[in-house]
Amino acid sequence: MFRCFFAVTLIACSLAAIVPDATETEEFKQWSGRIVGGHEATPGQFPYQASMRSAANAHFCGGSIINRRWVVCAAHCTNNRLLANTMVVVGAHHRVTGGTTHSVERIVNHPNFSQISLANDISMVRSATDFVESASVRFIQLEPNFIITGFPATSSGWGQTTNPGSAAENLQFLHVEVITNEECRSRLTLTNAARIGDTTICVSSPDGQGLCMGDSGGPLTYGGRLIGAVSWGVPCGTAAPDMFARISAVHGCLAATVPDATETEEFKQWSGRIVGGNTATPGQFPYQASMRNAANSHFCGGSLINRRWVVCASHCTVNRLLANTIIVVGAHHRVTGGITHPVERIVNHPNYSSITLANDVSLVRSATDFIESETVGFIQLEPNFIITGFPATSSGWGQTTNPGSAAEILQFLNVEVITNEECRSRLTLTNAARIGETTICVSSPNGQGLCMGDSGGPLTYGGRLIGAVSWGVPCGTAAPDMFGRISAVHAWLVSVIDV
Repeated sequence: MFRCFFAVTLIACSLAAIVPDATETEEFKQWSGRIVGGHEATPGQFPYQASMRSAANAHFCGGSIINRRWVVCAAHCTNNRLLANTMVVVGAHHRVTGGTTHSVERIVNHPNFSQISLANDISMVRSATDFVESASVRFIQLEPNFIITGFPATSSGWGQTTNPGSAAENLQFLHVEVITNEECRSRLTLTNAARIGDTTICVSSPDGQGLCMGDSGGPLTYGGRLIGAVSWGVPCGTAAPDMFARISAVHGCLAATVPDATETEEFKQWSGRIVGGNTATPGQFPYQASMRNAANSHFCGGSLINRRWVVCASHCTVNRLLANTIIVVGAHHRVTGGITHPVERIVNHPNYSSITLANDVSLVRSATDFIESETVGFIQLEPNFIITGFPATSSGWGQTTNPGSAAEILQFLNVEVITNEECRSRLTLTNAARIGETTICVSSPNGQGLCMGDSGGPLTYGGRLIGAVSWGVPCGTAAPDMFGRISAVHAWLVSVIDV
C-alpha cells in the first residue's frame, strides 16, 4: 500500500460537488487516446511498454513495466476498475494482437489522486504472474530526481495518429521537450493552468504533433528512466503542452509499494559472505569498521575516513535507530576486541533506491573520536572514476563457505574491477538493469566471491576507498559483485562531512 497519508475534508467534498471531474470534460474526451504526428516504433524498441486491456482484450490505457510484477499507470485509468476486468499485456507491438497476457491481482491508486485537478495521477498495477524478460519485454527504472526544463524526452503508446482519426494499430512514439511548469501555465487557459502543480511535468512538441494521451498511463522517458506517466492535455497537435504525472514527485510512494530489492530471496542468500578469501592479520585493514547493534551483534561493515565518520551502505543503515547502532574499530575478531563508539548521526544518500540499490552509500558519525593506533587508521576517498583492469581488495567478516557460518576473524579477497558493460553481460536481465553510474563491479575466480563481505564494507585500490559493498548473487559462482561507487557520490560525501 502507498505509505502516504491524506485527509478528506468537508470543504473538499463540497468543492468536488461543484467542480466537474476533469476526465468528464469535453476537452479531455476529445484529447483522449492520440499520438498525433509521431513515428511508428519497431518491435522491441520500447520493451517496457505495457498495454492495459479489459477482459474483452480492448486496450484502454498504456503503462510502464518497472519490475517482474509491477506496472506504473495513471490513476484516472485504473480508478474504480475491477480486477476481473483488467489485464496487462507485455511485449506487444500491435494494439490487439501479440504479446503475453497477465491477469491482475492488485491495483493501487495514489491516495491523493484528484479527479478534479488530476494531481497525483499515478497508479500501480500488480500482475498475478511474473513478467519474463526477453528482447521485447524489459523493465525501466524510476527517476527519483526532478527533471528540469530543456531535456529531450520520449513518449509511446497506441493513440490516434491523426486528429480526428482511428487508433494506431502499431505502437507509436514521439520526441518532446520538457518545459517548466511556469511556461506550461502560460500556454494554457486559466482553468487548465490551475491544474499544473508539483506533481505535474509538462512537455512541448511542434504544431501538428502531440501526445494527447499516448496512451493515458503510458511512459515518458529520459536517459533510460521513467520520468512521467501520461495524464492529460488539450485537443491534439495544436502545439499546446501535454501533461504527465511527475515520477520524482511520487517516487517515495511508488517505492513504498514495490518490493525492496533487499527483501528478495537472492539477496538474502548472498548476504554476509566472503567465500574463498584469506584471513587478515591484526591491523592489516585498520580502516575496517564493524557496525553492530546494541547487543553487540555485527550486521554490516564500514570504512573509517576520519576521526568521526564511517562510510557504510544505505541498505545497512536506512531506518536504523541511533540507540541500536554502535561502531567498533580496531577489531580483528567479529565479536570481541576493538573499541566501541556510540553513534550520533546517520546520513543515507538522498537518492538511495531500495528498489535498484542505486546510490547505496551512507555516512555514520560517531559520538566520540576514533583514536589512531596500529589497528585504527583512516582511508582517503577516491574522487576519480576507476576503470577496468584495476586490482582491488575487499574485507569483512562474511561467511567463508556457501553455505556456512560467519567468519570469526576478519577476511579479505583480492578482485579485479570490470566495466559496467561486462558486468551487465554476466548478470540476469533483472539484475543487469540495476547496474548504473553509481555502481562499481568486480570479478573474482569461480569459487571465490565477496557476497557482502560485509555489506557496507570497503573496496580499496591504491590505498584509497573506491567502493562500499552493496549487493551480488549467491556466492562464489564467478558472477560479479557490486559496490556503491565512491567517485560517483564523492561530492555528496564531502558536503556532509564538511558540515
